[in-house]
Amino acid sequence: MNFIVQKAEIKNAIDIALLHKKEIPTGFISSLNLKVVKKLYESIITNEIIFVLENESTIVGFVSCAKNTGILYKKFIKKNLFAVAPYFVLKVFSFSFIKKIFETLTAPKKTKLDNEEIPELLSIVIDSNQQAKGLGKLLLDELENKLVEDKIKKYKVVAGDNLISANKFYNKYGFTLSAQTELHKGAISNIYTKILLNND
Repeated sequence: MNFIVQKAEIKNAIDIALLHKKEIPTGFISSLNLKVVKKLYESIITNEIIFVLENESTIVGFVSCAKNTGILYKKFIKKNLFAVAPYFVLKVFSFSFIKKIFETLTAPKKTKLDNEEIPELLSIVIDSNQQAKGLGKLLLDELENKLVEDKIKKYKVVAGDNLISANKFYNKYGFTLSAQTELHKGAISNIYTKILLNND
């Protein structure tokens, strides 16, 4: 099979959103309406870094990274507030939903290391039918090539301590556990960083 990694385009947002909801079903983003998730990925495609992995013109994976996660969320809300508001109406009185929004919006501050603002790998997703083929590493390499090209020396990723496979992946590919935090009550998240080589 031929797999191709390329920069995501706006037209890819719906496929990326569908893949996210399918492969990360328990996350906060997946609990949102598909149109909201699509809008979020349109914002990431426009303002941040995102690559898709295609197999015979079908998107089977992607990796996304934000230069500044806090600014990403603020820009998204400012630009899309009225467009996404109708999809939040039914959930606005849900305490658990409001709590998840608060946790998501405060996460960038809680994961800031030594008051240093560095890019964050937001998600790396491979279709479950295509896993265990080294495709995650393929996407990671493409992302890191782009970061090096942009003169980025270090970046981070946050993974729940209970996500065994994700933690193994980051440990395997050169990330160092730098800190731990409680993003969600009672759940520890690991903050990993990675130094990028070939930077002058």
